[in-house]
Amino acid sequence: LTGIYAQRIAEVHPKMVLWTSDWGVSGQSAALAGPGGHRLLSGVFFPVRFPDPDHPFLAFLRERYGALLDPSVLDPAYGAVALLEQALELGGATPKGMVRGLHALRQVRGLTGTFPVDEAGDVQLPLTPVTLRGGHWMPLEDR
Repeated sequence: LTGIYAQRIAEVHPKMVLWTSDWGVSGQSAALAGPGGHRLLSGVFFPVRFPDPDHPFLAFLRERYGALLDPSVLDPAYGAVALLEQALELGGATPKGMVRGLHALRQVRGLTGTFPVDEAGDVQLPLTPVTLRGGHWMPLEDR
């Protein structure tokens, strides 16, 4: 949907710069954005380091599937599940407990590190601005 959004906005406002979140970024976004894609910017999280290959979750994936996905795909998925698991541990396995647990979170342990949670409940990941260039997402500072 991000690519279609970028394409339609670029048709109406060809000079507008568009920002999206990392959840909206994919290879298909670049293909669908078309000529207006050069004005599509995003903030994405690149893991600072790759996860430890002996991490229990990665060991499980190797045993179950015989291969691993790209860490940049695994990290956000694992982080979302880890956030819910940690909230459950803090608040209990009821709807109200889950809300209490989410409010009590001060950090989330992901595959590539532990990140703080701010007062609004947002995980503070280091983001890198990227843009489409030649059909690929590239760091914005490389322009």
